[in-house]
Amino acid sequence: MHSEPKAAKVARVYLRVSTDDQDLQRQEAIAAQAKAAGYYVAGTYREKASGARADRPELLRMVADLQPGEVVIAEKIDRISRLPLPEAEALIAAIQAKGARLAVPGVVDLSELAAAAEGVPKIVLQAVQDMLLKLALQMARDDYETRRERQRQGIEQAKAGNRIGDIGCAVQSYCEDAGFSVVREFVGHGTGHELHEDPEVPNYGHAGRGPRLVPGMTIAIEPMICQYDCKITQSKDGWTVKTKDGGLAAHFEHSNAILKDHTEIMTRFWDDPDFDPEKFSLK
Repeated sequence: MHSEPKAAKVARVYLRVSTDDQDLQRQEAIAAQAKAAGYYVAGTYREKASGARADRPELLRMVADLQPGEVVIAEKIDRISRLPLPEAEALIAAIQAKGARLAVPGVVDLSELAAAAEGVPKIVLQAVQDMLLKLALQMARDDYETRRERQRQGIEQAKAGNRIGDIGCAVQSYCEDAGFSVVREFVGHGTGHELHEDPEVPNYGHAGRGPRLVPGMTIAIEPMICQYDCKITQSKDGWTVKTKDGGLAAHFEHSNAILKDHTEIMTRFWDDPDFDPEKFSLK
């Protein structure tokens, strides 16, 4: 007797970073890992765009290219989406409507078990899979919103007349009240003729201390937040930084112009829902 040949496992790999100055090098290994796991990689889609955007060209091209039985592979669920939950669910539904499924770390895949089951067990497995996916999508969105809020707290204090310590105190208080810790070794900074200039802008400190903010200053506020302890290690490449305890960490940055009557965020993405180009002014 001859056994039926196994159907080929086909994957499409989606790689994403948020900005043009970030690179995809760390994620590039995913395609090789998929091949090592026995997948034929039908396409690799590389994108530099915010995960909070639904109209990412490469993402949409990937969804259009999907064929029944294929698997979408990404480094993490937040590479696929940081959208609000209803929009994220619509994106996943579009992938599933093509007969494809997701395979990302952190999301248990019960699809094969559900496909093989019948009756009540099938319904239960499908419901659990939907719940796990919804939870992962919501967590990705919550992380995005939390990072934006941490930074907003600091930017609110970046106004003429305040001091550098007011910014750090606002960021530190918000983060530590939420159960996180703040990296000490890396801080924000002034910007101007050089990328990194004085003054240093720590993400910790005491209100009312440090240099006073005056109109004409430009500063980068960049919270670096750890899930657990704030201790870090730096790799020999001089660039890669990791937490000592293996916890997660996040880093977000905006450059801000301190003006006489307001502070202008100069590095908002065009798709930032809070950005109004008609109100943007450095006067």
